[in-house]
Amino acid sequence: MKGFYRHNYRLIKTNMSALIVFELLYKMISVLVLYPLILTVLDYSIKKAGLSFLTDKNLGVFIRNPLSLAMMSLMGICIVIFAIYELVVITLCFELSHRGEKANALEIAWAGIIRLKSFFHPSGFLYFFALLVVVTLLDFPFASSLVSVTGIPDYLHNYFDRHPLFLAVGAGFAILVLWWFGAYVFSLHYIIVGKNTARQAMRKTKAIIKGRRILINLRIFFWYLLVFLTLLISYAVVLLIFGLAYRIFLSDRMQLTAYLSTARFLGNILSLVIYSFFTPVFLSVITTFFYYFKDKNLIEEPDQAVIIRKIKSHRIIVGVVAGILLITNFGILSQSFSENILKQVLLVRTPSITAHRGGSVRAPENTISAVLLAIDEGADYAEIDVRMTKDGVVVLMHDVNLVRTTGVDQNIWETDYSELELMEAGSYLSEAFIGEKIPTLEEVLLEADGKINFNIEIKTSKHSPELPQKVAEIILAYGIEDDCVVSSFNHNALKTVKSVSEKIKTGLIITMPLGSYTNLPAVDFYSLNAVFVSRRQVEMIHRLGYEVHVWGAKDANIVSRMYDYGADNIIAGDPVMAREVVLSYYADPMVTFVGKFVFGDQSINSKSVPFFPFRY
Repeated sequence: MKGFYRHNYRLIKTNMSALIVFELLYKMISVLVLYPLILTVLDYSIKKAGLSFLTDKNLGVFIRNPLSLAMMSLMGICIVIFAIYELVVITLCFELSHRGEKANALEIAWAGIIRLKSFFHPSGFLYFFALLVVVTLLDFPFASSLVSVTGIPDYLHNYFDRHPLFLAVGAGFAILVLWWFGAYVFSLHYIIVGKNTARQAMRKTKAIIKGRRILINLRIFFWYLLVFLTLLISYAVVLLIFGLAYRIFLSDRMQLTAYLSTARFLGNILSLVIYSFFTPVFLSVITTFFYYFKDKNLIEEPDQAVIIRKIKSHRIIVGVVAGILLITNFGILSQSFSENILKQVLLVRTPSITAHRGGSVRAPENTISAVLLAIDEGADYAEIDVRMTKDGVVVLMHDVNLVRTTGVDQNIWETDYSELELMEAGSYLSEAFIGEKIPTLEEVLLEADGKINFNIEIKTSKHSPELPQKVAEIILAYGIEDDCVVSSFNHNALKTVKSVSEKIKTGLIITMPLGSYTNLPAVDFYSLNAVFVSRRQVEMIHRLGYEVHVWGAKDANIVSRMYDYGADNIIAGDPVMAREVVLSYYADPMVTFVGKFVFGDQSINSKSVPFFPFRY
């Protein structure tokens, strides 16, 4: 086996640079061209079937539509060809490495195009289509990265998981498929390298592994398990290091949040690495076994002129191309935590967390202390309520009357700011906040200093009709149009804000989402009461192109439900709790295990438990 590992290393090393450049280019095309095209065709096909969206309940209607079925079938064929192309190129690259020949990315890419014709006959195409289907169903690493990323819809996974009979049948099917795969594990190499038909390749594969089938497959499985365990252990060690560091250096409130945030980041990085390079690595192992076990008389020596066509290119040019691809892919990665296509590919969805009234659970609402706490606790936004004093000063205050927070039974519109300055607005919550003042909007913006975004809720009143105008002018004066949103129950207030600046993002707050409230002018998002929010409403608003913000997320159960429904922003009085719920929603077993080991009784409430962070 020592020679095996040496040969495997040589396969990868000889043409590593060419393989990396090709894979980066292939993944870029997959993510930026093919995947959006698939979504576009799918959306068009759904519309042609007379549907707004596709679910397991209306799938039959979609399938019965001839045009939709034809379009998706054509797209499926394109996906299969594209997936075949990746495996063809990788296999050819390893064949060259086996011969000790060097090539660049352009050469192996062109050679792959030439070799694609091997599959353009019924046996070849059907063979590979079947192979891709079965390995995708099993989430097996041999599947093309493009196919494996699409996977099986989550609702089907959940349905099977809830029914033991289906689970048992599925496990049995998986075993049969793996047994079938083991019988024809080298067919791909015979087709591509030996210029055989699929039927011939399958016959020769059976001959080469006759009497050694179990041995070969056990060794392949052993190597795969070794790689998997290496990744798993490395992942666990890194999580442990960060977890212990946070346990030592951070406050109790922020330890788990920081750990889960780091785990999410590491999971995304690992997913991207696996998505990009695991297929070539796994294929290198199968290729090594192919040459390790085969009888040389069972395969024709390939025509080298067909395998590779030399393309004259200077190393500097190849290096520049590789550099551009690396930078571009890094740029895509750096955007993976915002709204972009890679986010959809990796199935990463993290709603923004807003601290309600600044952070009203552990600090007096609508105060500078609350906003600073929201910053310390890692909230994305601080939601603050604004009203206007008698003399026209915009201040932070939720109630029209001051009695609840200050003890002074007086309406704010009857009070000059000079009087507000003398009032104390912190002791109602705790003696630790004695002396806390009612701040102006401008004071809060200055104190925050760009460290947090704001959701400025305008509390309109007939006594202060100019408030929306003033708020918009303050936003422009401080240049925070891109760092805040403005919300209100009053649609006219939003219109006024938009009249001052179209750049300011505005949202309509709705307590009970009844009637026709969508497609209103001057509205960029809808802020809904979590009590009345349903999955269907969120999906409907999303289809219209609007974001959904939800408020009233008082506990972990509500936060979990809003995340499950697909809310874009969750407004919670306890942003730390909300963040932990969101981050732990799809925490994998390793994150949960290490987290509980480091932080003891602190709970990581995972919604589901994926096998590994492929879909973190």
